Amino acid sequence: MQPFSYPCECLYITSLCFSAARKRINEEYNKNKHVTNSEAICEMIELSKAVEAELKMSVVQAREVEAGKYELRILPETRKLDNIPFQNCKT
Repeated sequence: MQPFSYPCECLYITSLCFSAARKRINEEYNKNKHVTNSEAICEMIELSKAVEAELKMSVVQAREVEAGKYELRILPETRKLDNIPFQNCKT
């Protein structure tokens, strides 16, 4: 199996996602840095672990290999659901 390589636009999108995540983490830290209650801190840590697990299970990276055809990077922990073909609505 060949290593997964990223075209420039994929790197740009990935970079935007990481930047948005980093910004949100910093906002939440600044909002809660005054918290000293150990129970509240433990709850926030558990929430962060749940968010991390959800992201690992539900977000995949993709790259276009030819027009309209994509290759997905699916990890062992990625949640796999039934595949239902997309159909355009006819109006």
